[in-house]
Amino acid sequence: MTIAFPLLRLPYLVLMPILEQMEFMERIALSILSKRARMFLKLLKMKCKYITLKLNGDKIQMIVFFENSEELKVDILIFGYQAVNLKHGHDYISRWPCTLSPMDYVLPIMDVTHCKSIKQFIVVEAPQRDIFLAKLPRIFAKLPEVDEVVAENGYHSCSVDSEKLLKVLRIVLPLSSAVTIFYHVLKPEDFQEIFKGNFDAVTLTKYWDISYFDMPNDDMKFSLNDLMMTNVRSLEVPGPAFTLENLNRYFKLWMKKKCNDRLEYLEVKIRRWVKSEVINLLLKGLKAVRIPIETKREFRVLGNIKQFISEVANEMLNWEFDITRADGREATIRISNFGTVCFYVWPESTNDTTNIVPNQSSFMLLSSKSLRTSPIYIILMAIAIMDIISSLYDIHTGIVQFYKVINVCYSKKSDYYIILINVIMESIRNYTRRCSTWLSFSIALIRTLVIKYPMDPRFEILSKPRAAFYVILATLILCAPINMLDVYKHDIDVYKEEYKCTQYPSSNILWYGSGISLLFQENNRKIQRIYQAVDATISKIIPCILFPIVTAVLVREIRKANTKRLNMKSSTSNNSKNTSKLVLFLTLPFFIAELPLGVAFAISPFSIFHDVRGVAGFIFLREDSENFFSFILTATTATHMIICVLMSSQYREVAYSVIRCGYVLEVGPVKRSGIN
Repeated sequence: MTIAFPLLRLPYLVLMPILEQMEFMERIALSILSKRARMFLKLLKMKCKYITLKLNGDKIQMIVFFENSEELKVDILIFGYQAVNLKHGHDYISRWPCTLSPMDYVLPIMDVTHCKSIKQFIVVEAPQRDIFLAKLPRIFAKLPEVDEVVAENGYHSCSVDSEKLLKVLRIVLPLSSAVTIFYHVLKPEDFQEIFKGNFDAVTLTKYWDISYFDMPNDDMKFSLNDLMMTNVRSLEVPGPAFTLENLNRYFKLWMKKKCNDRLEYLEVKIRRWVKSEVINLLLKGLKAVRIPIETKREFRVLGNIKQFISEVANEMLNWEFDITRADGREATIRISNFGTVCFYVWPESTNDTTNIVPNQSSFMLLSSKSLRTSPIYIILMAIAIMDIISSLYDIHTGIVQFYKVINVCYSKKSDYYIILINVIMESIRNYTRRCSTWLSFSIALIRTLVIKYPMDPRFEILSKPRAAFYVILATLILCAPINMLDVYKHDIDVYKEEYKCTQYPSSNILWYGSGISLLFQENNRKIQRIYQAVDATISKIIPCILFPIVTAVLVREIRKANTKRLNMKSSTSNNSKNTSKLVLFLTLPFFIAELPLGVAFAISPFSIFHDVRGVAGFIFLREDSENFFSFILTATTATHMIICVLMSSQYREVAYSVIRCGYVLEVGPVKRSGIN
């Protein structure tokens, strides 16, 4: 292979025919050795169907499956004598000295075969020595995204070291969205840890065909709490893992919306012959409606049509019941003759339409049912409402200006109401701005506390939707007292009692004018100064100081979580940087705009200037600054929707659904092991 590298200096039109004439194994070896060669080899389109990785003690085996039924096997010895063996058909490279890390062999092969993720990571056997286990995090530091983690094959024996297996799973599970694991390989508390994970699918299986084995944990039972705390979307458990009473209680809790709404499919095998008393106990108090089993309905789980496949001969679905809770969400309970219970939650639909105004569009998306399960989205919805109400002041000002143009000589009563409504709208705008500021800060604070203390029960409520309502209510109440002073801030006085309308008024003030009230002017404007200082400090300066601090802590916790393998993917560093930039994107404009306004409003012009001209000049300068920095805040607010689309896949799904006016696109079959 030493003669291969000078070839890379050849022109492209000369090099490509040479690479095409190379043997397949030579191309693979060259792609591992040279990044530049990999760039050209990708053009040869050596596409694969999927890739699996197996961890078997001190060896990692990579199998690449191609469309023509051929396979490339790569065996990497990771401990002791480190070597690599490659085999493709009758061609092989054996005992290639392993000078690179294991992932530096896996990733180039994935690159040239155009494979973005690992279909299955199969744990056949965990390394038995602790010193080898300690090296696994470094070995799998570059492990790309895994579609499914499987713990089986070698674990069909009774002697399984669950602690070593659990250490391996804790390294690879954060990279995967699905896990299939055999019932006897872990302890109940270990399964509880997996149930709490943010997985798309968790499947537990048993060896039904080797019942003569005395398998550990064979009679393991799960409680109702285990089912309630699960955070997975699809859960399949062999039986009898749950009692009929617990399943019935769970269905009742679902009817009352007192369980995690993320679970959309549950399959439990109770392994008993189903009779009428079993069905009555399972459906007790649910007001279930029986549906003819012949009814043709597609049950889609994670985008795929869910087919009922039984491990027992002659098992079939004989009963099907629909239940509906108060908010209109429907679910179906399907029962087989051998006691398999399938609980399917129908997806929510939306009939919303889009709006061209960013805040209104964001509000419509955030108010959808699927996004109301997160406190962050609920607070964002409250911020959108506040921003919409705040923008009504500018709309009102434009309407008044238009009214004055088409009605030059309006009545004295109309002039009074114009000024009164303007004072009210200004007070409402100030109130909604204060609330929006603190609600924005609460989002960063909640995310920081949840990430920093994920297992602390004191902060568990922060991840639930009701926490958002507490935050919103507290913000509305705490911002109300200072806003009540706006009632006494202005007085509407008669400016020209004998005003006569002309075609070209000499002033914008006709009969009435609005000015600072006498209460605020007493004692050398003492109350006005206190009001401005308190308002600027509470509404602008304090949030501007706390917001960057909390954001910095949040970014640090995100990076710390990445180093702890809690959010490890093939693009982990890029995702972390993007997340940090998006959080800072919200923080910096807020800091730049609100802090100068806070300082300007905290300073009273009467304590600096002693003549009318100086005071008026300062006030005009402050108004211009307010208009400029308010424009920055408005522009930032208008980008909230775009930021949410970039940050949240769930938000994107709802946005697409809104754009389609609720129309559901046909989803083609997606191969995903352990789910279908």
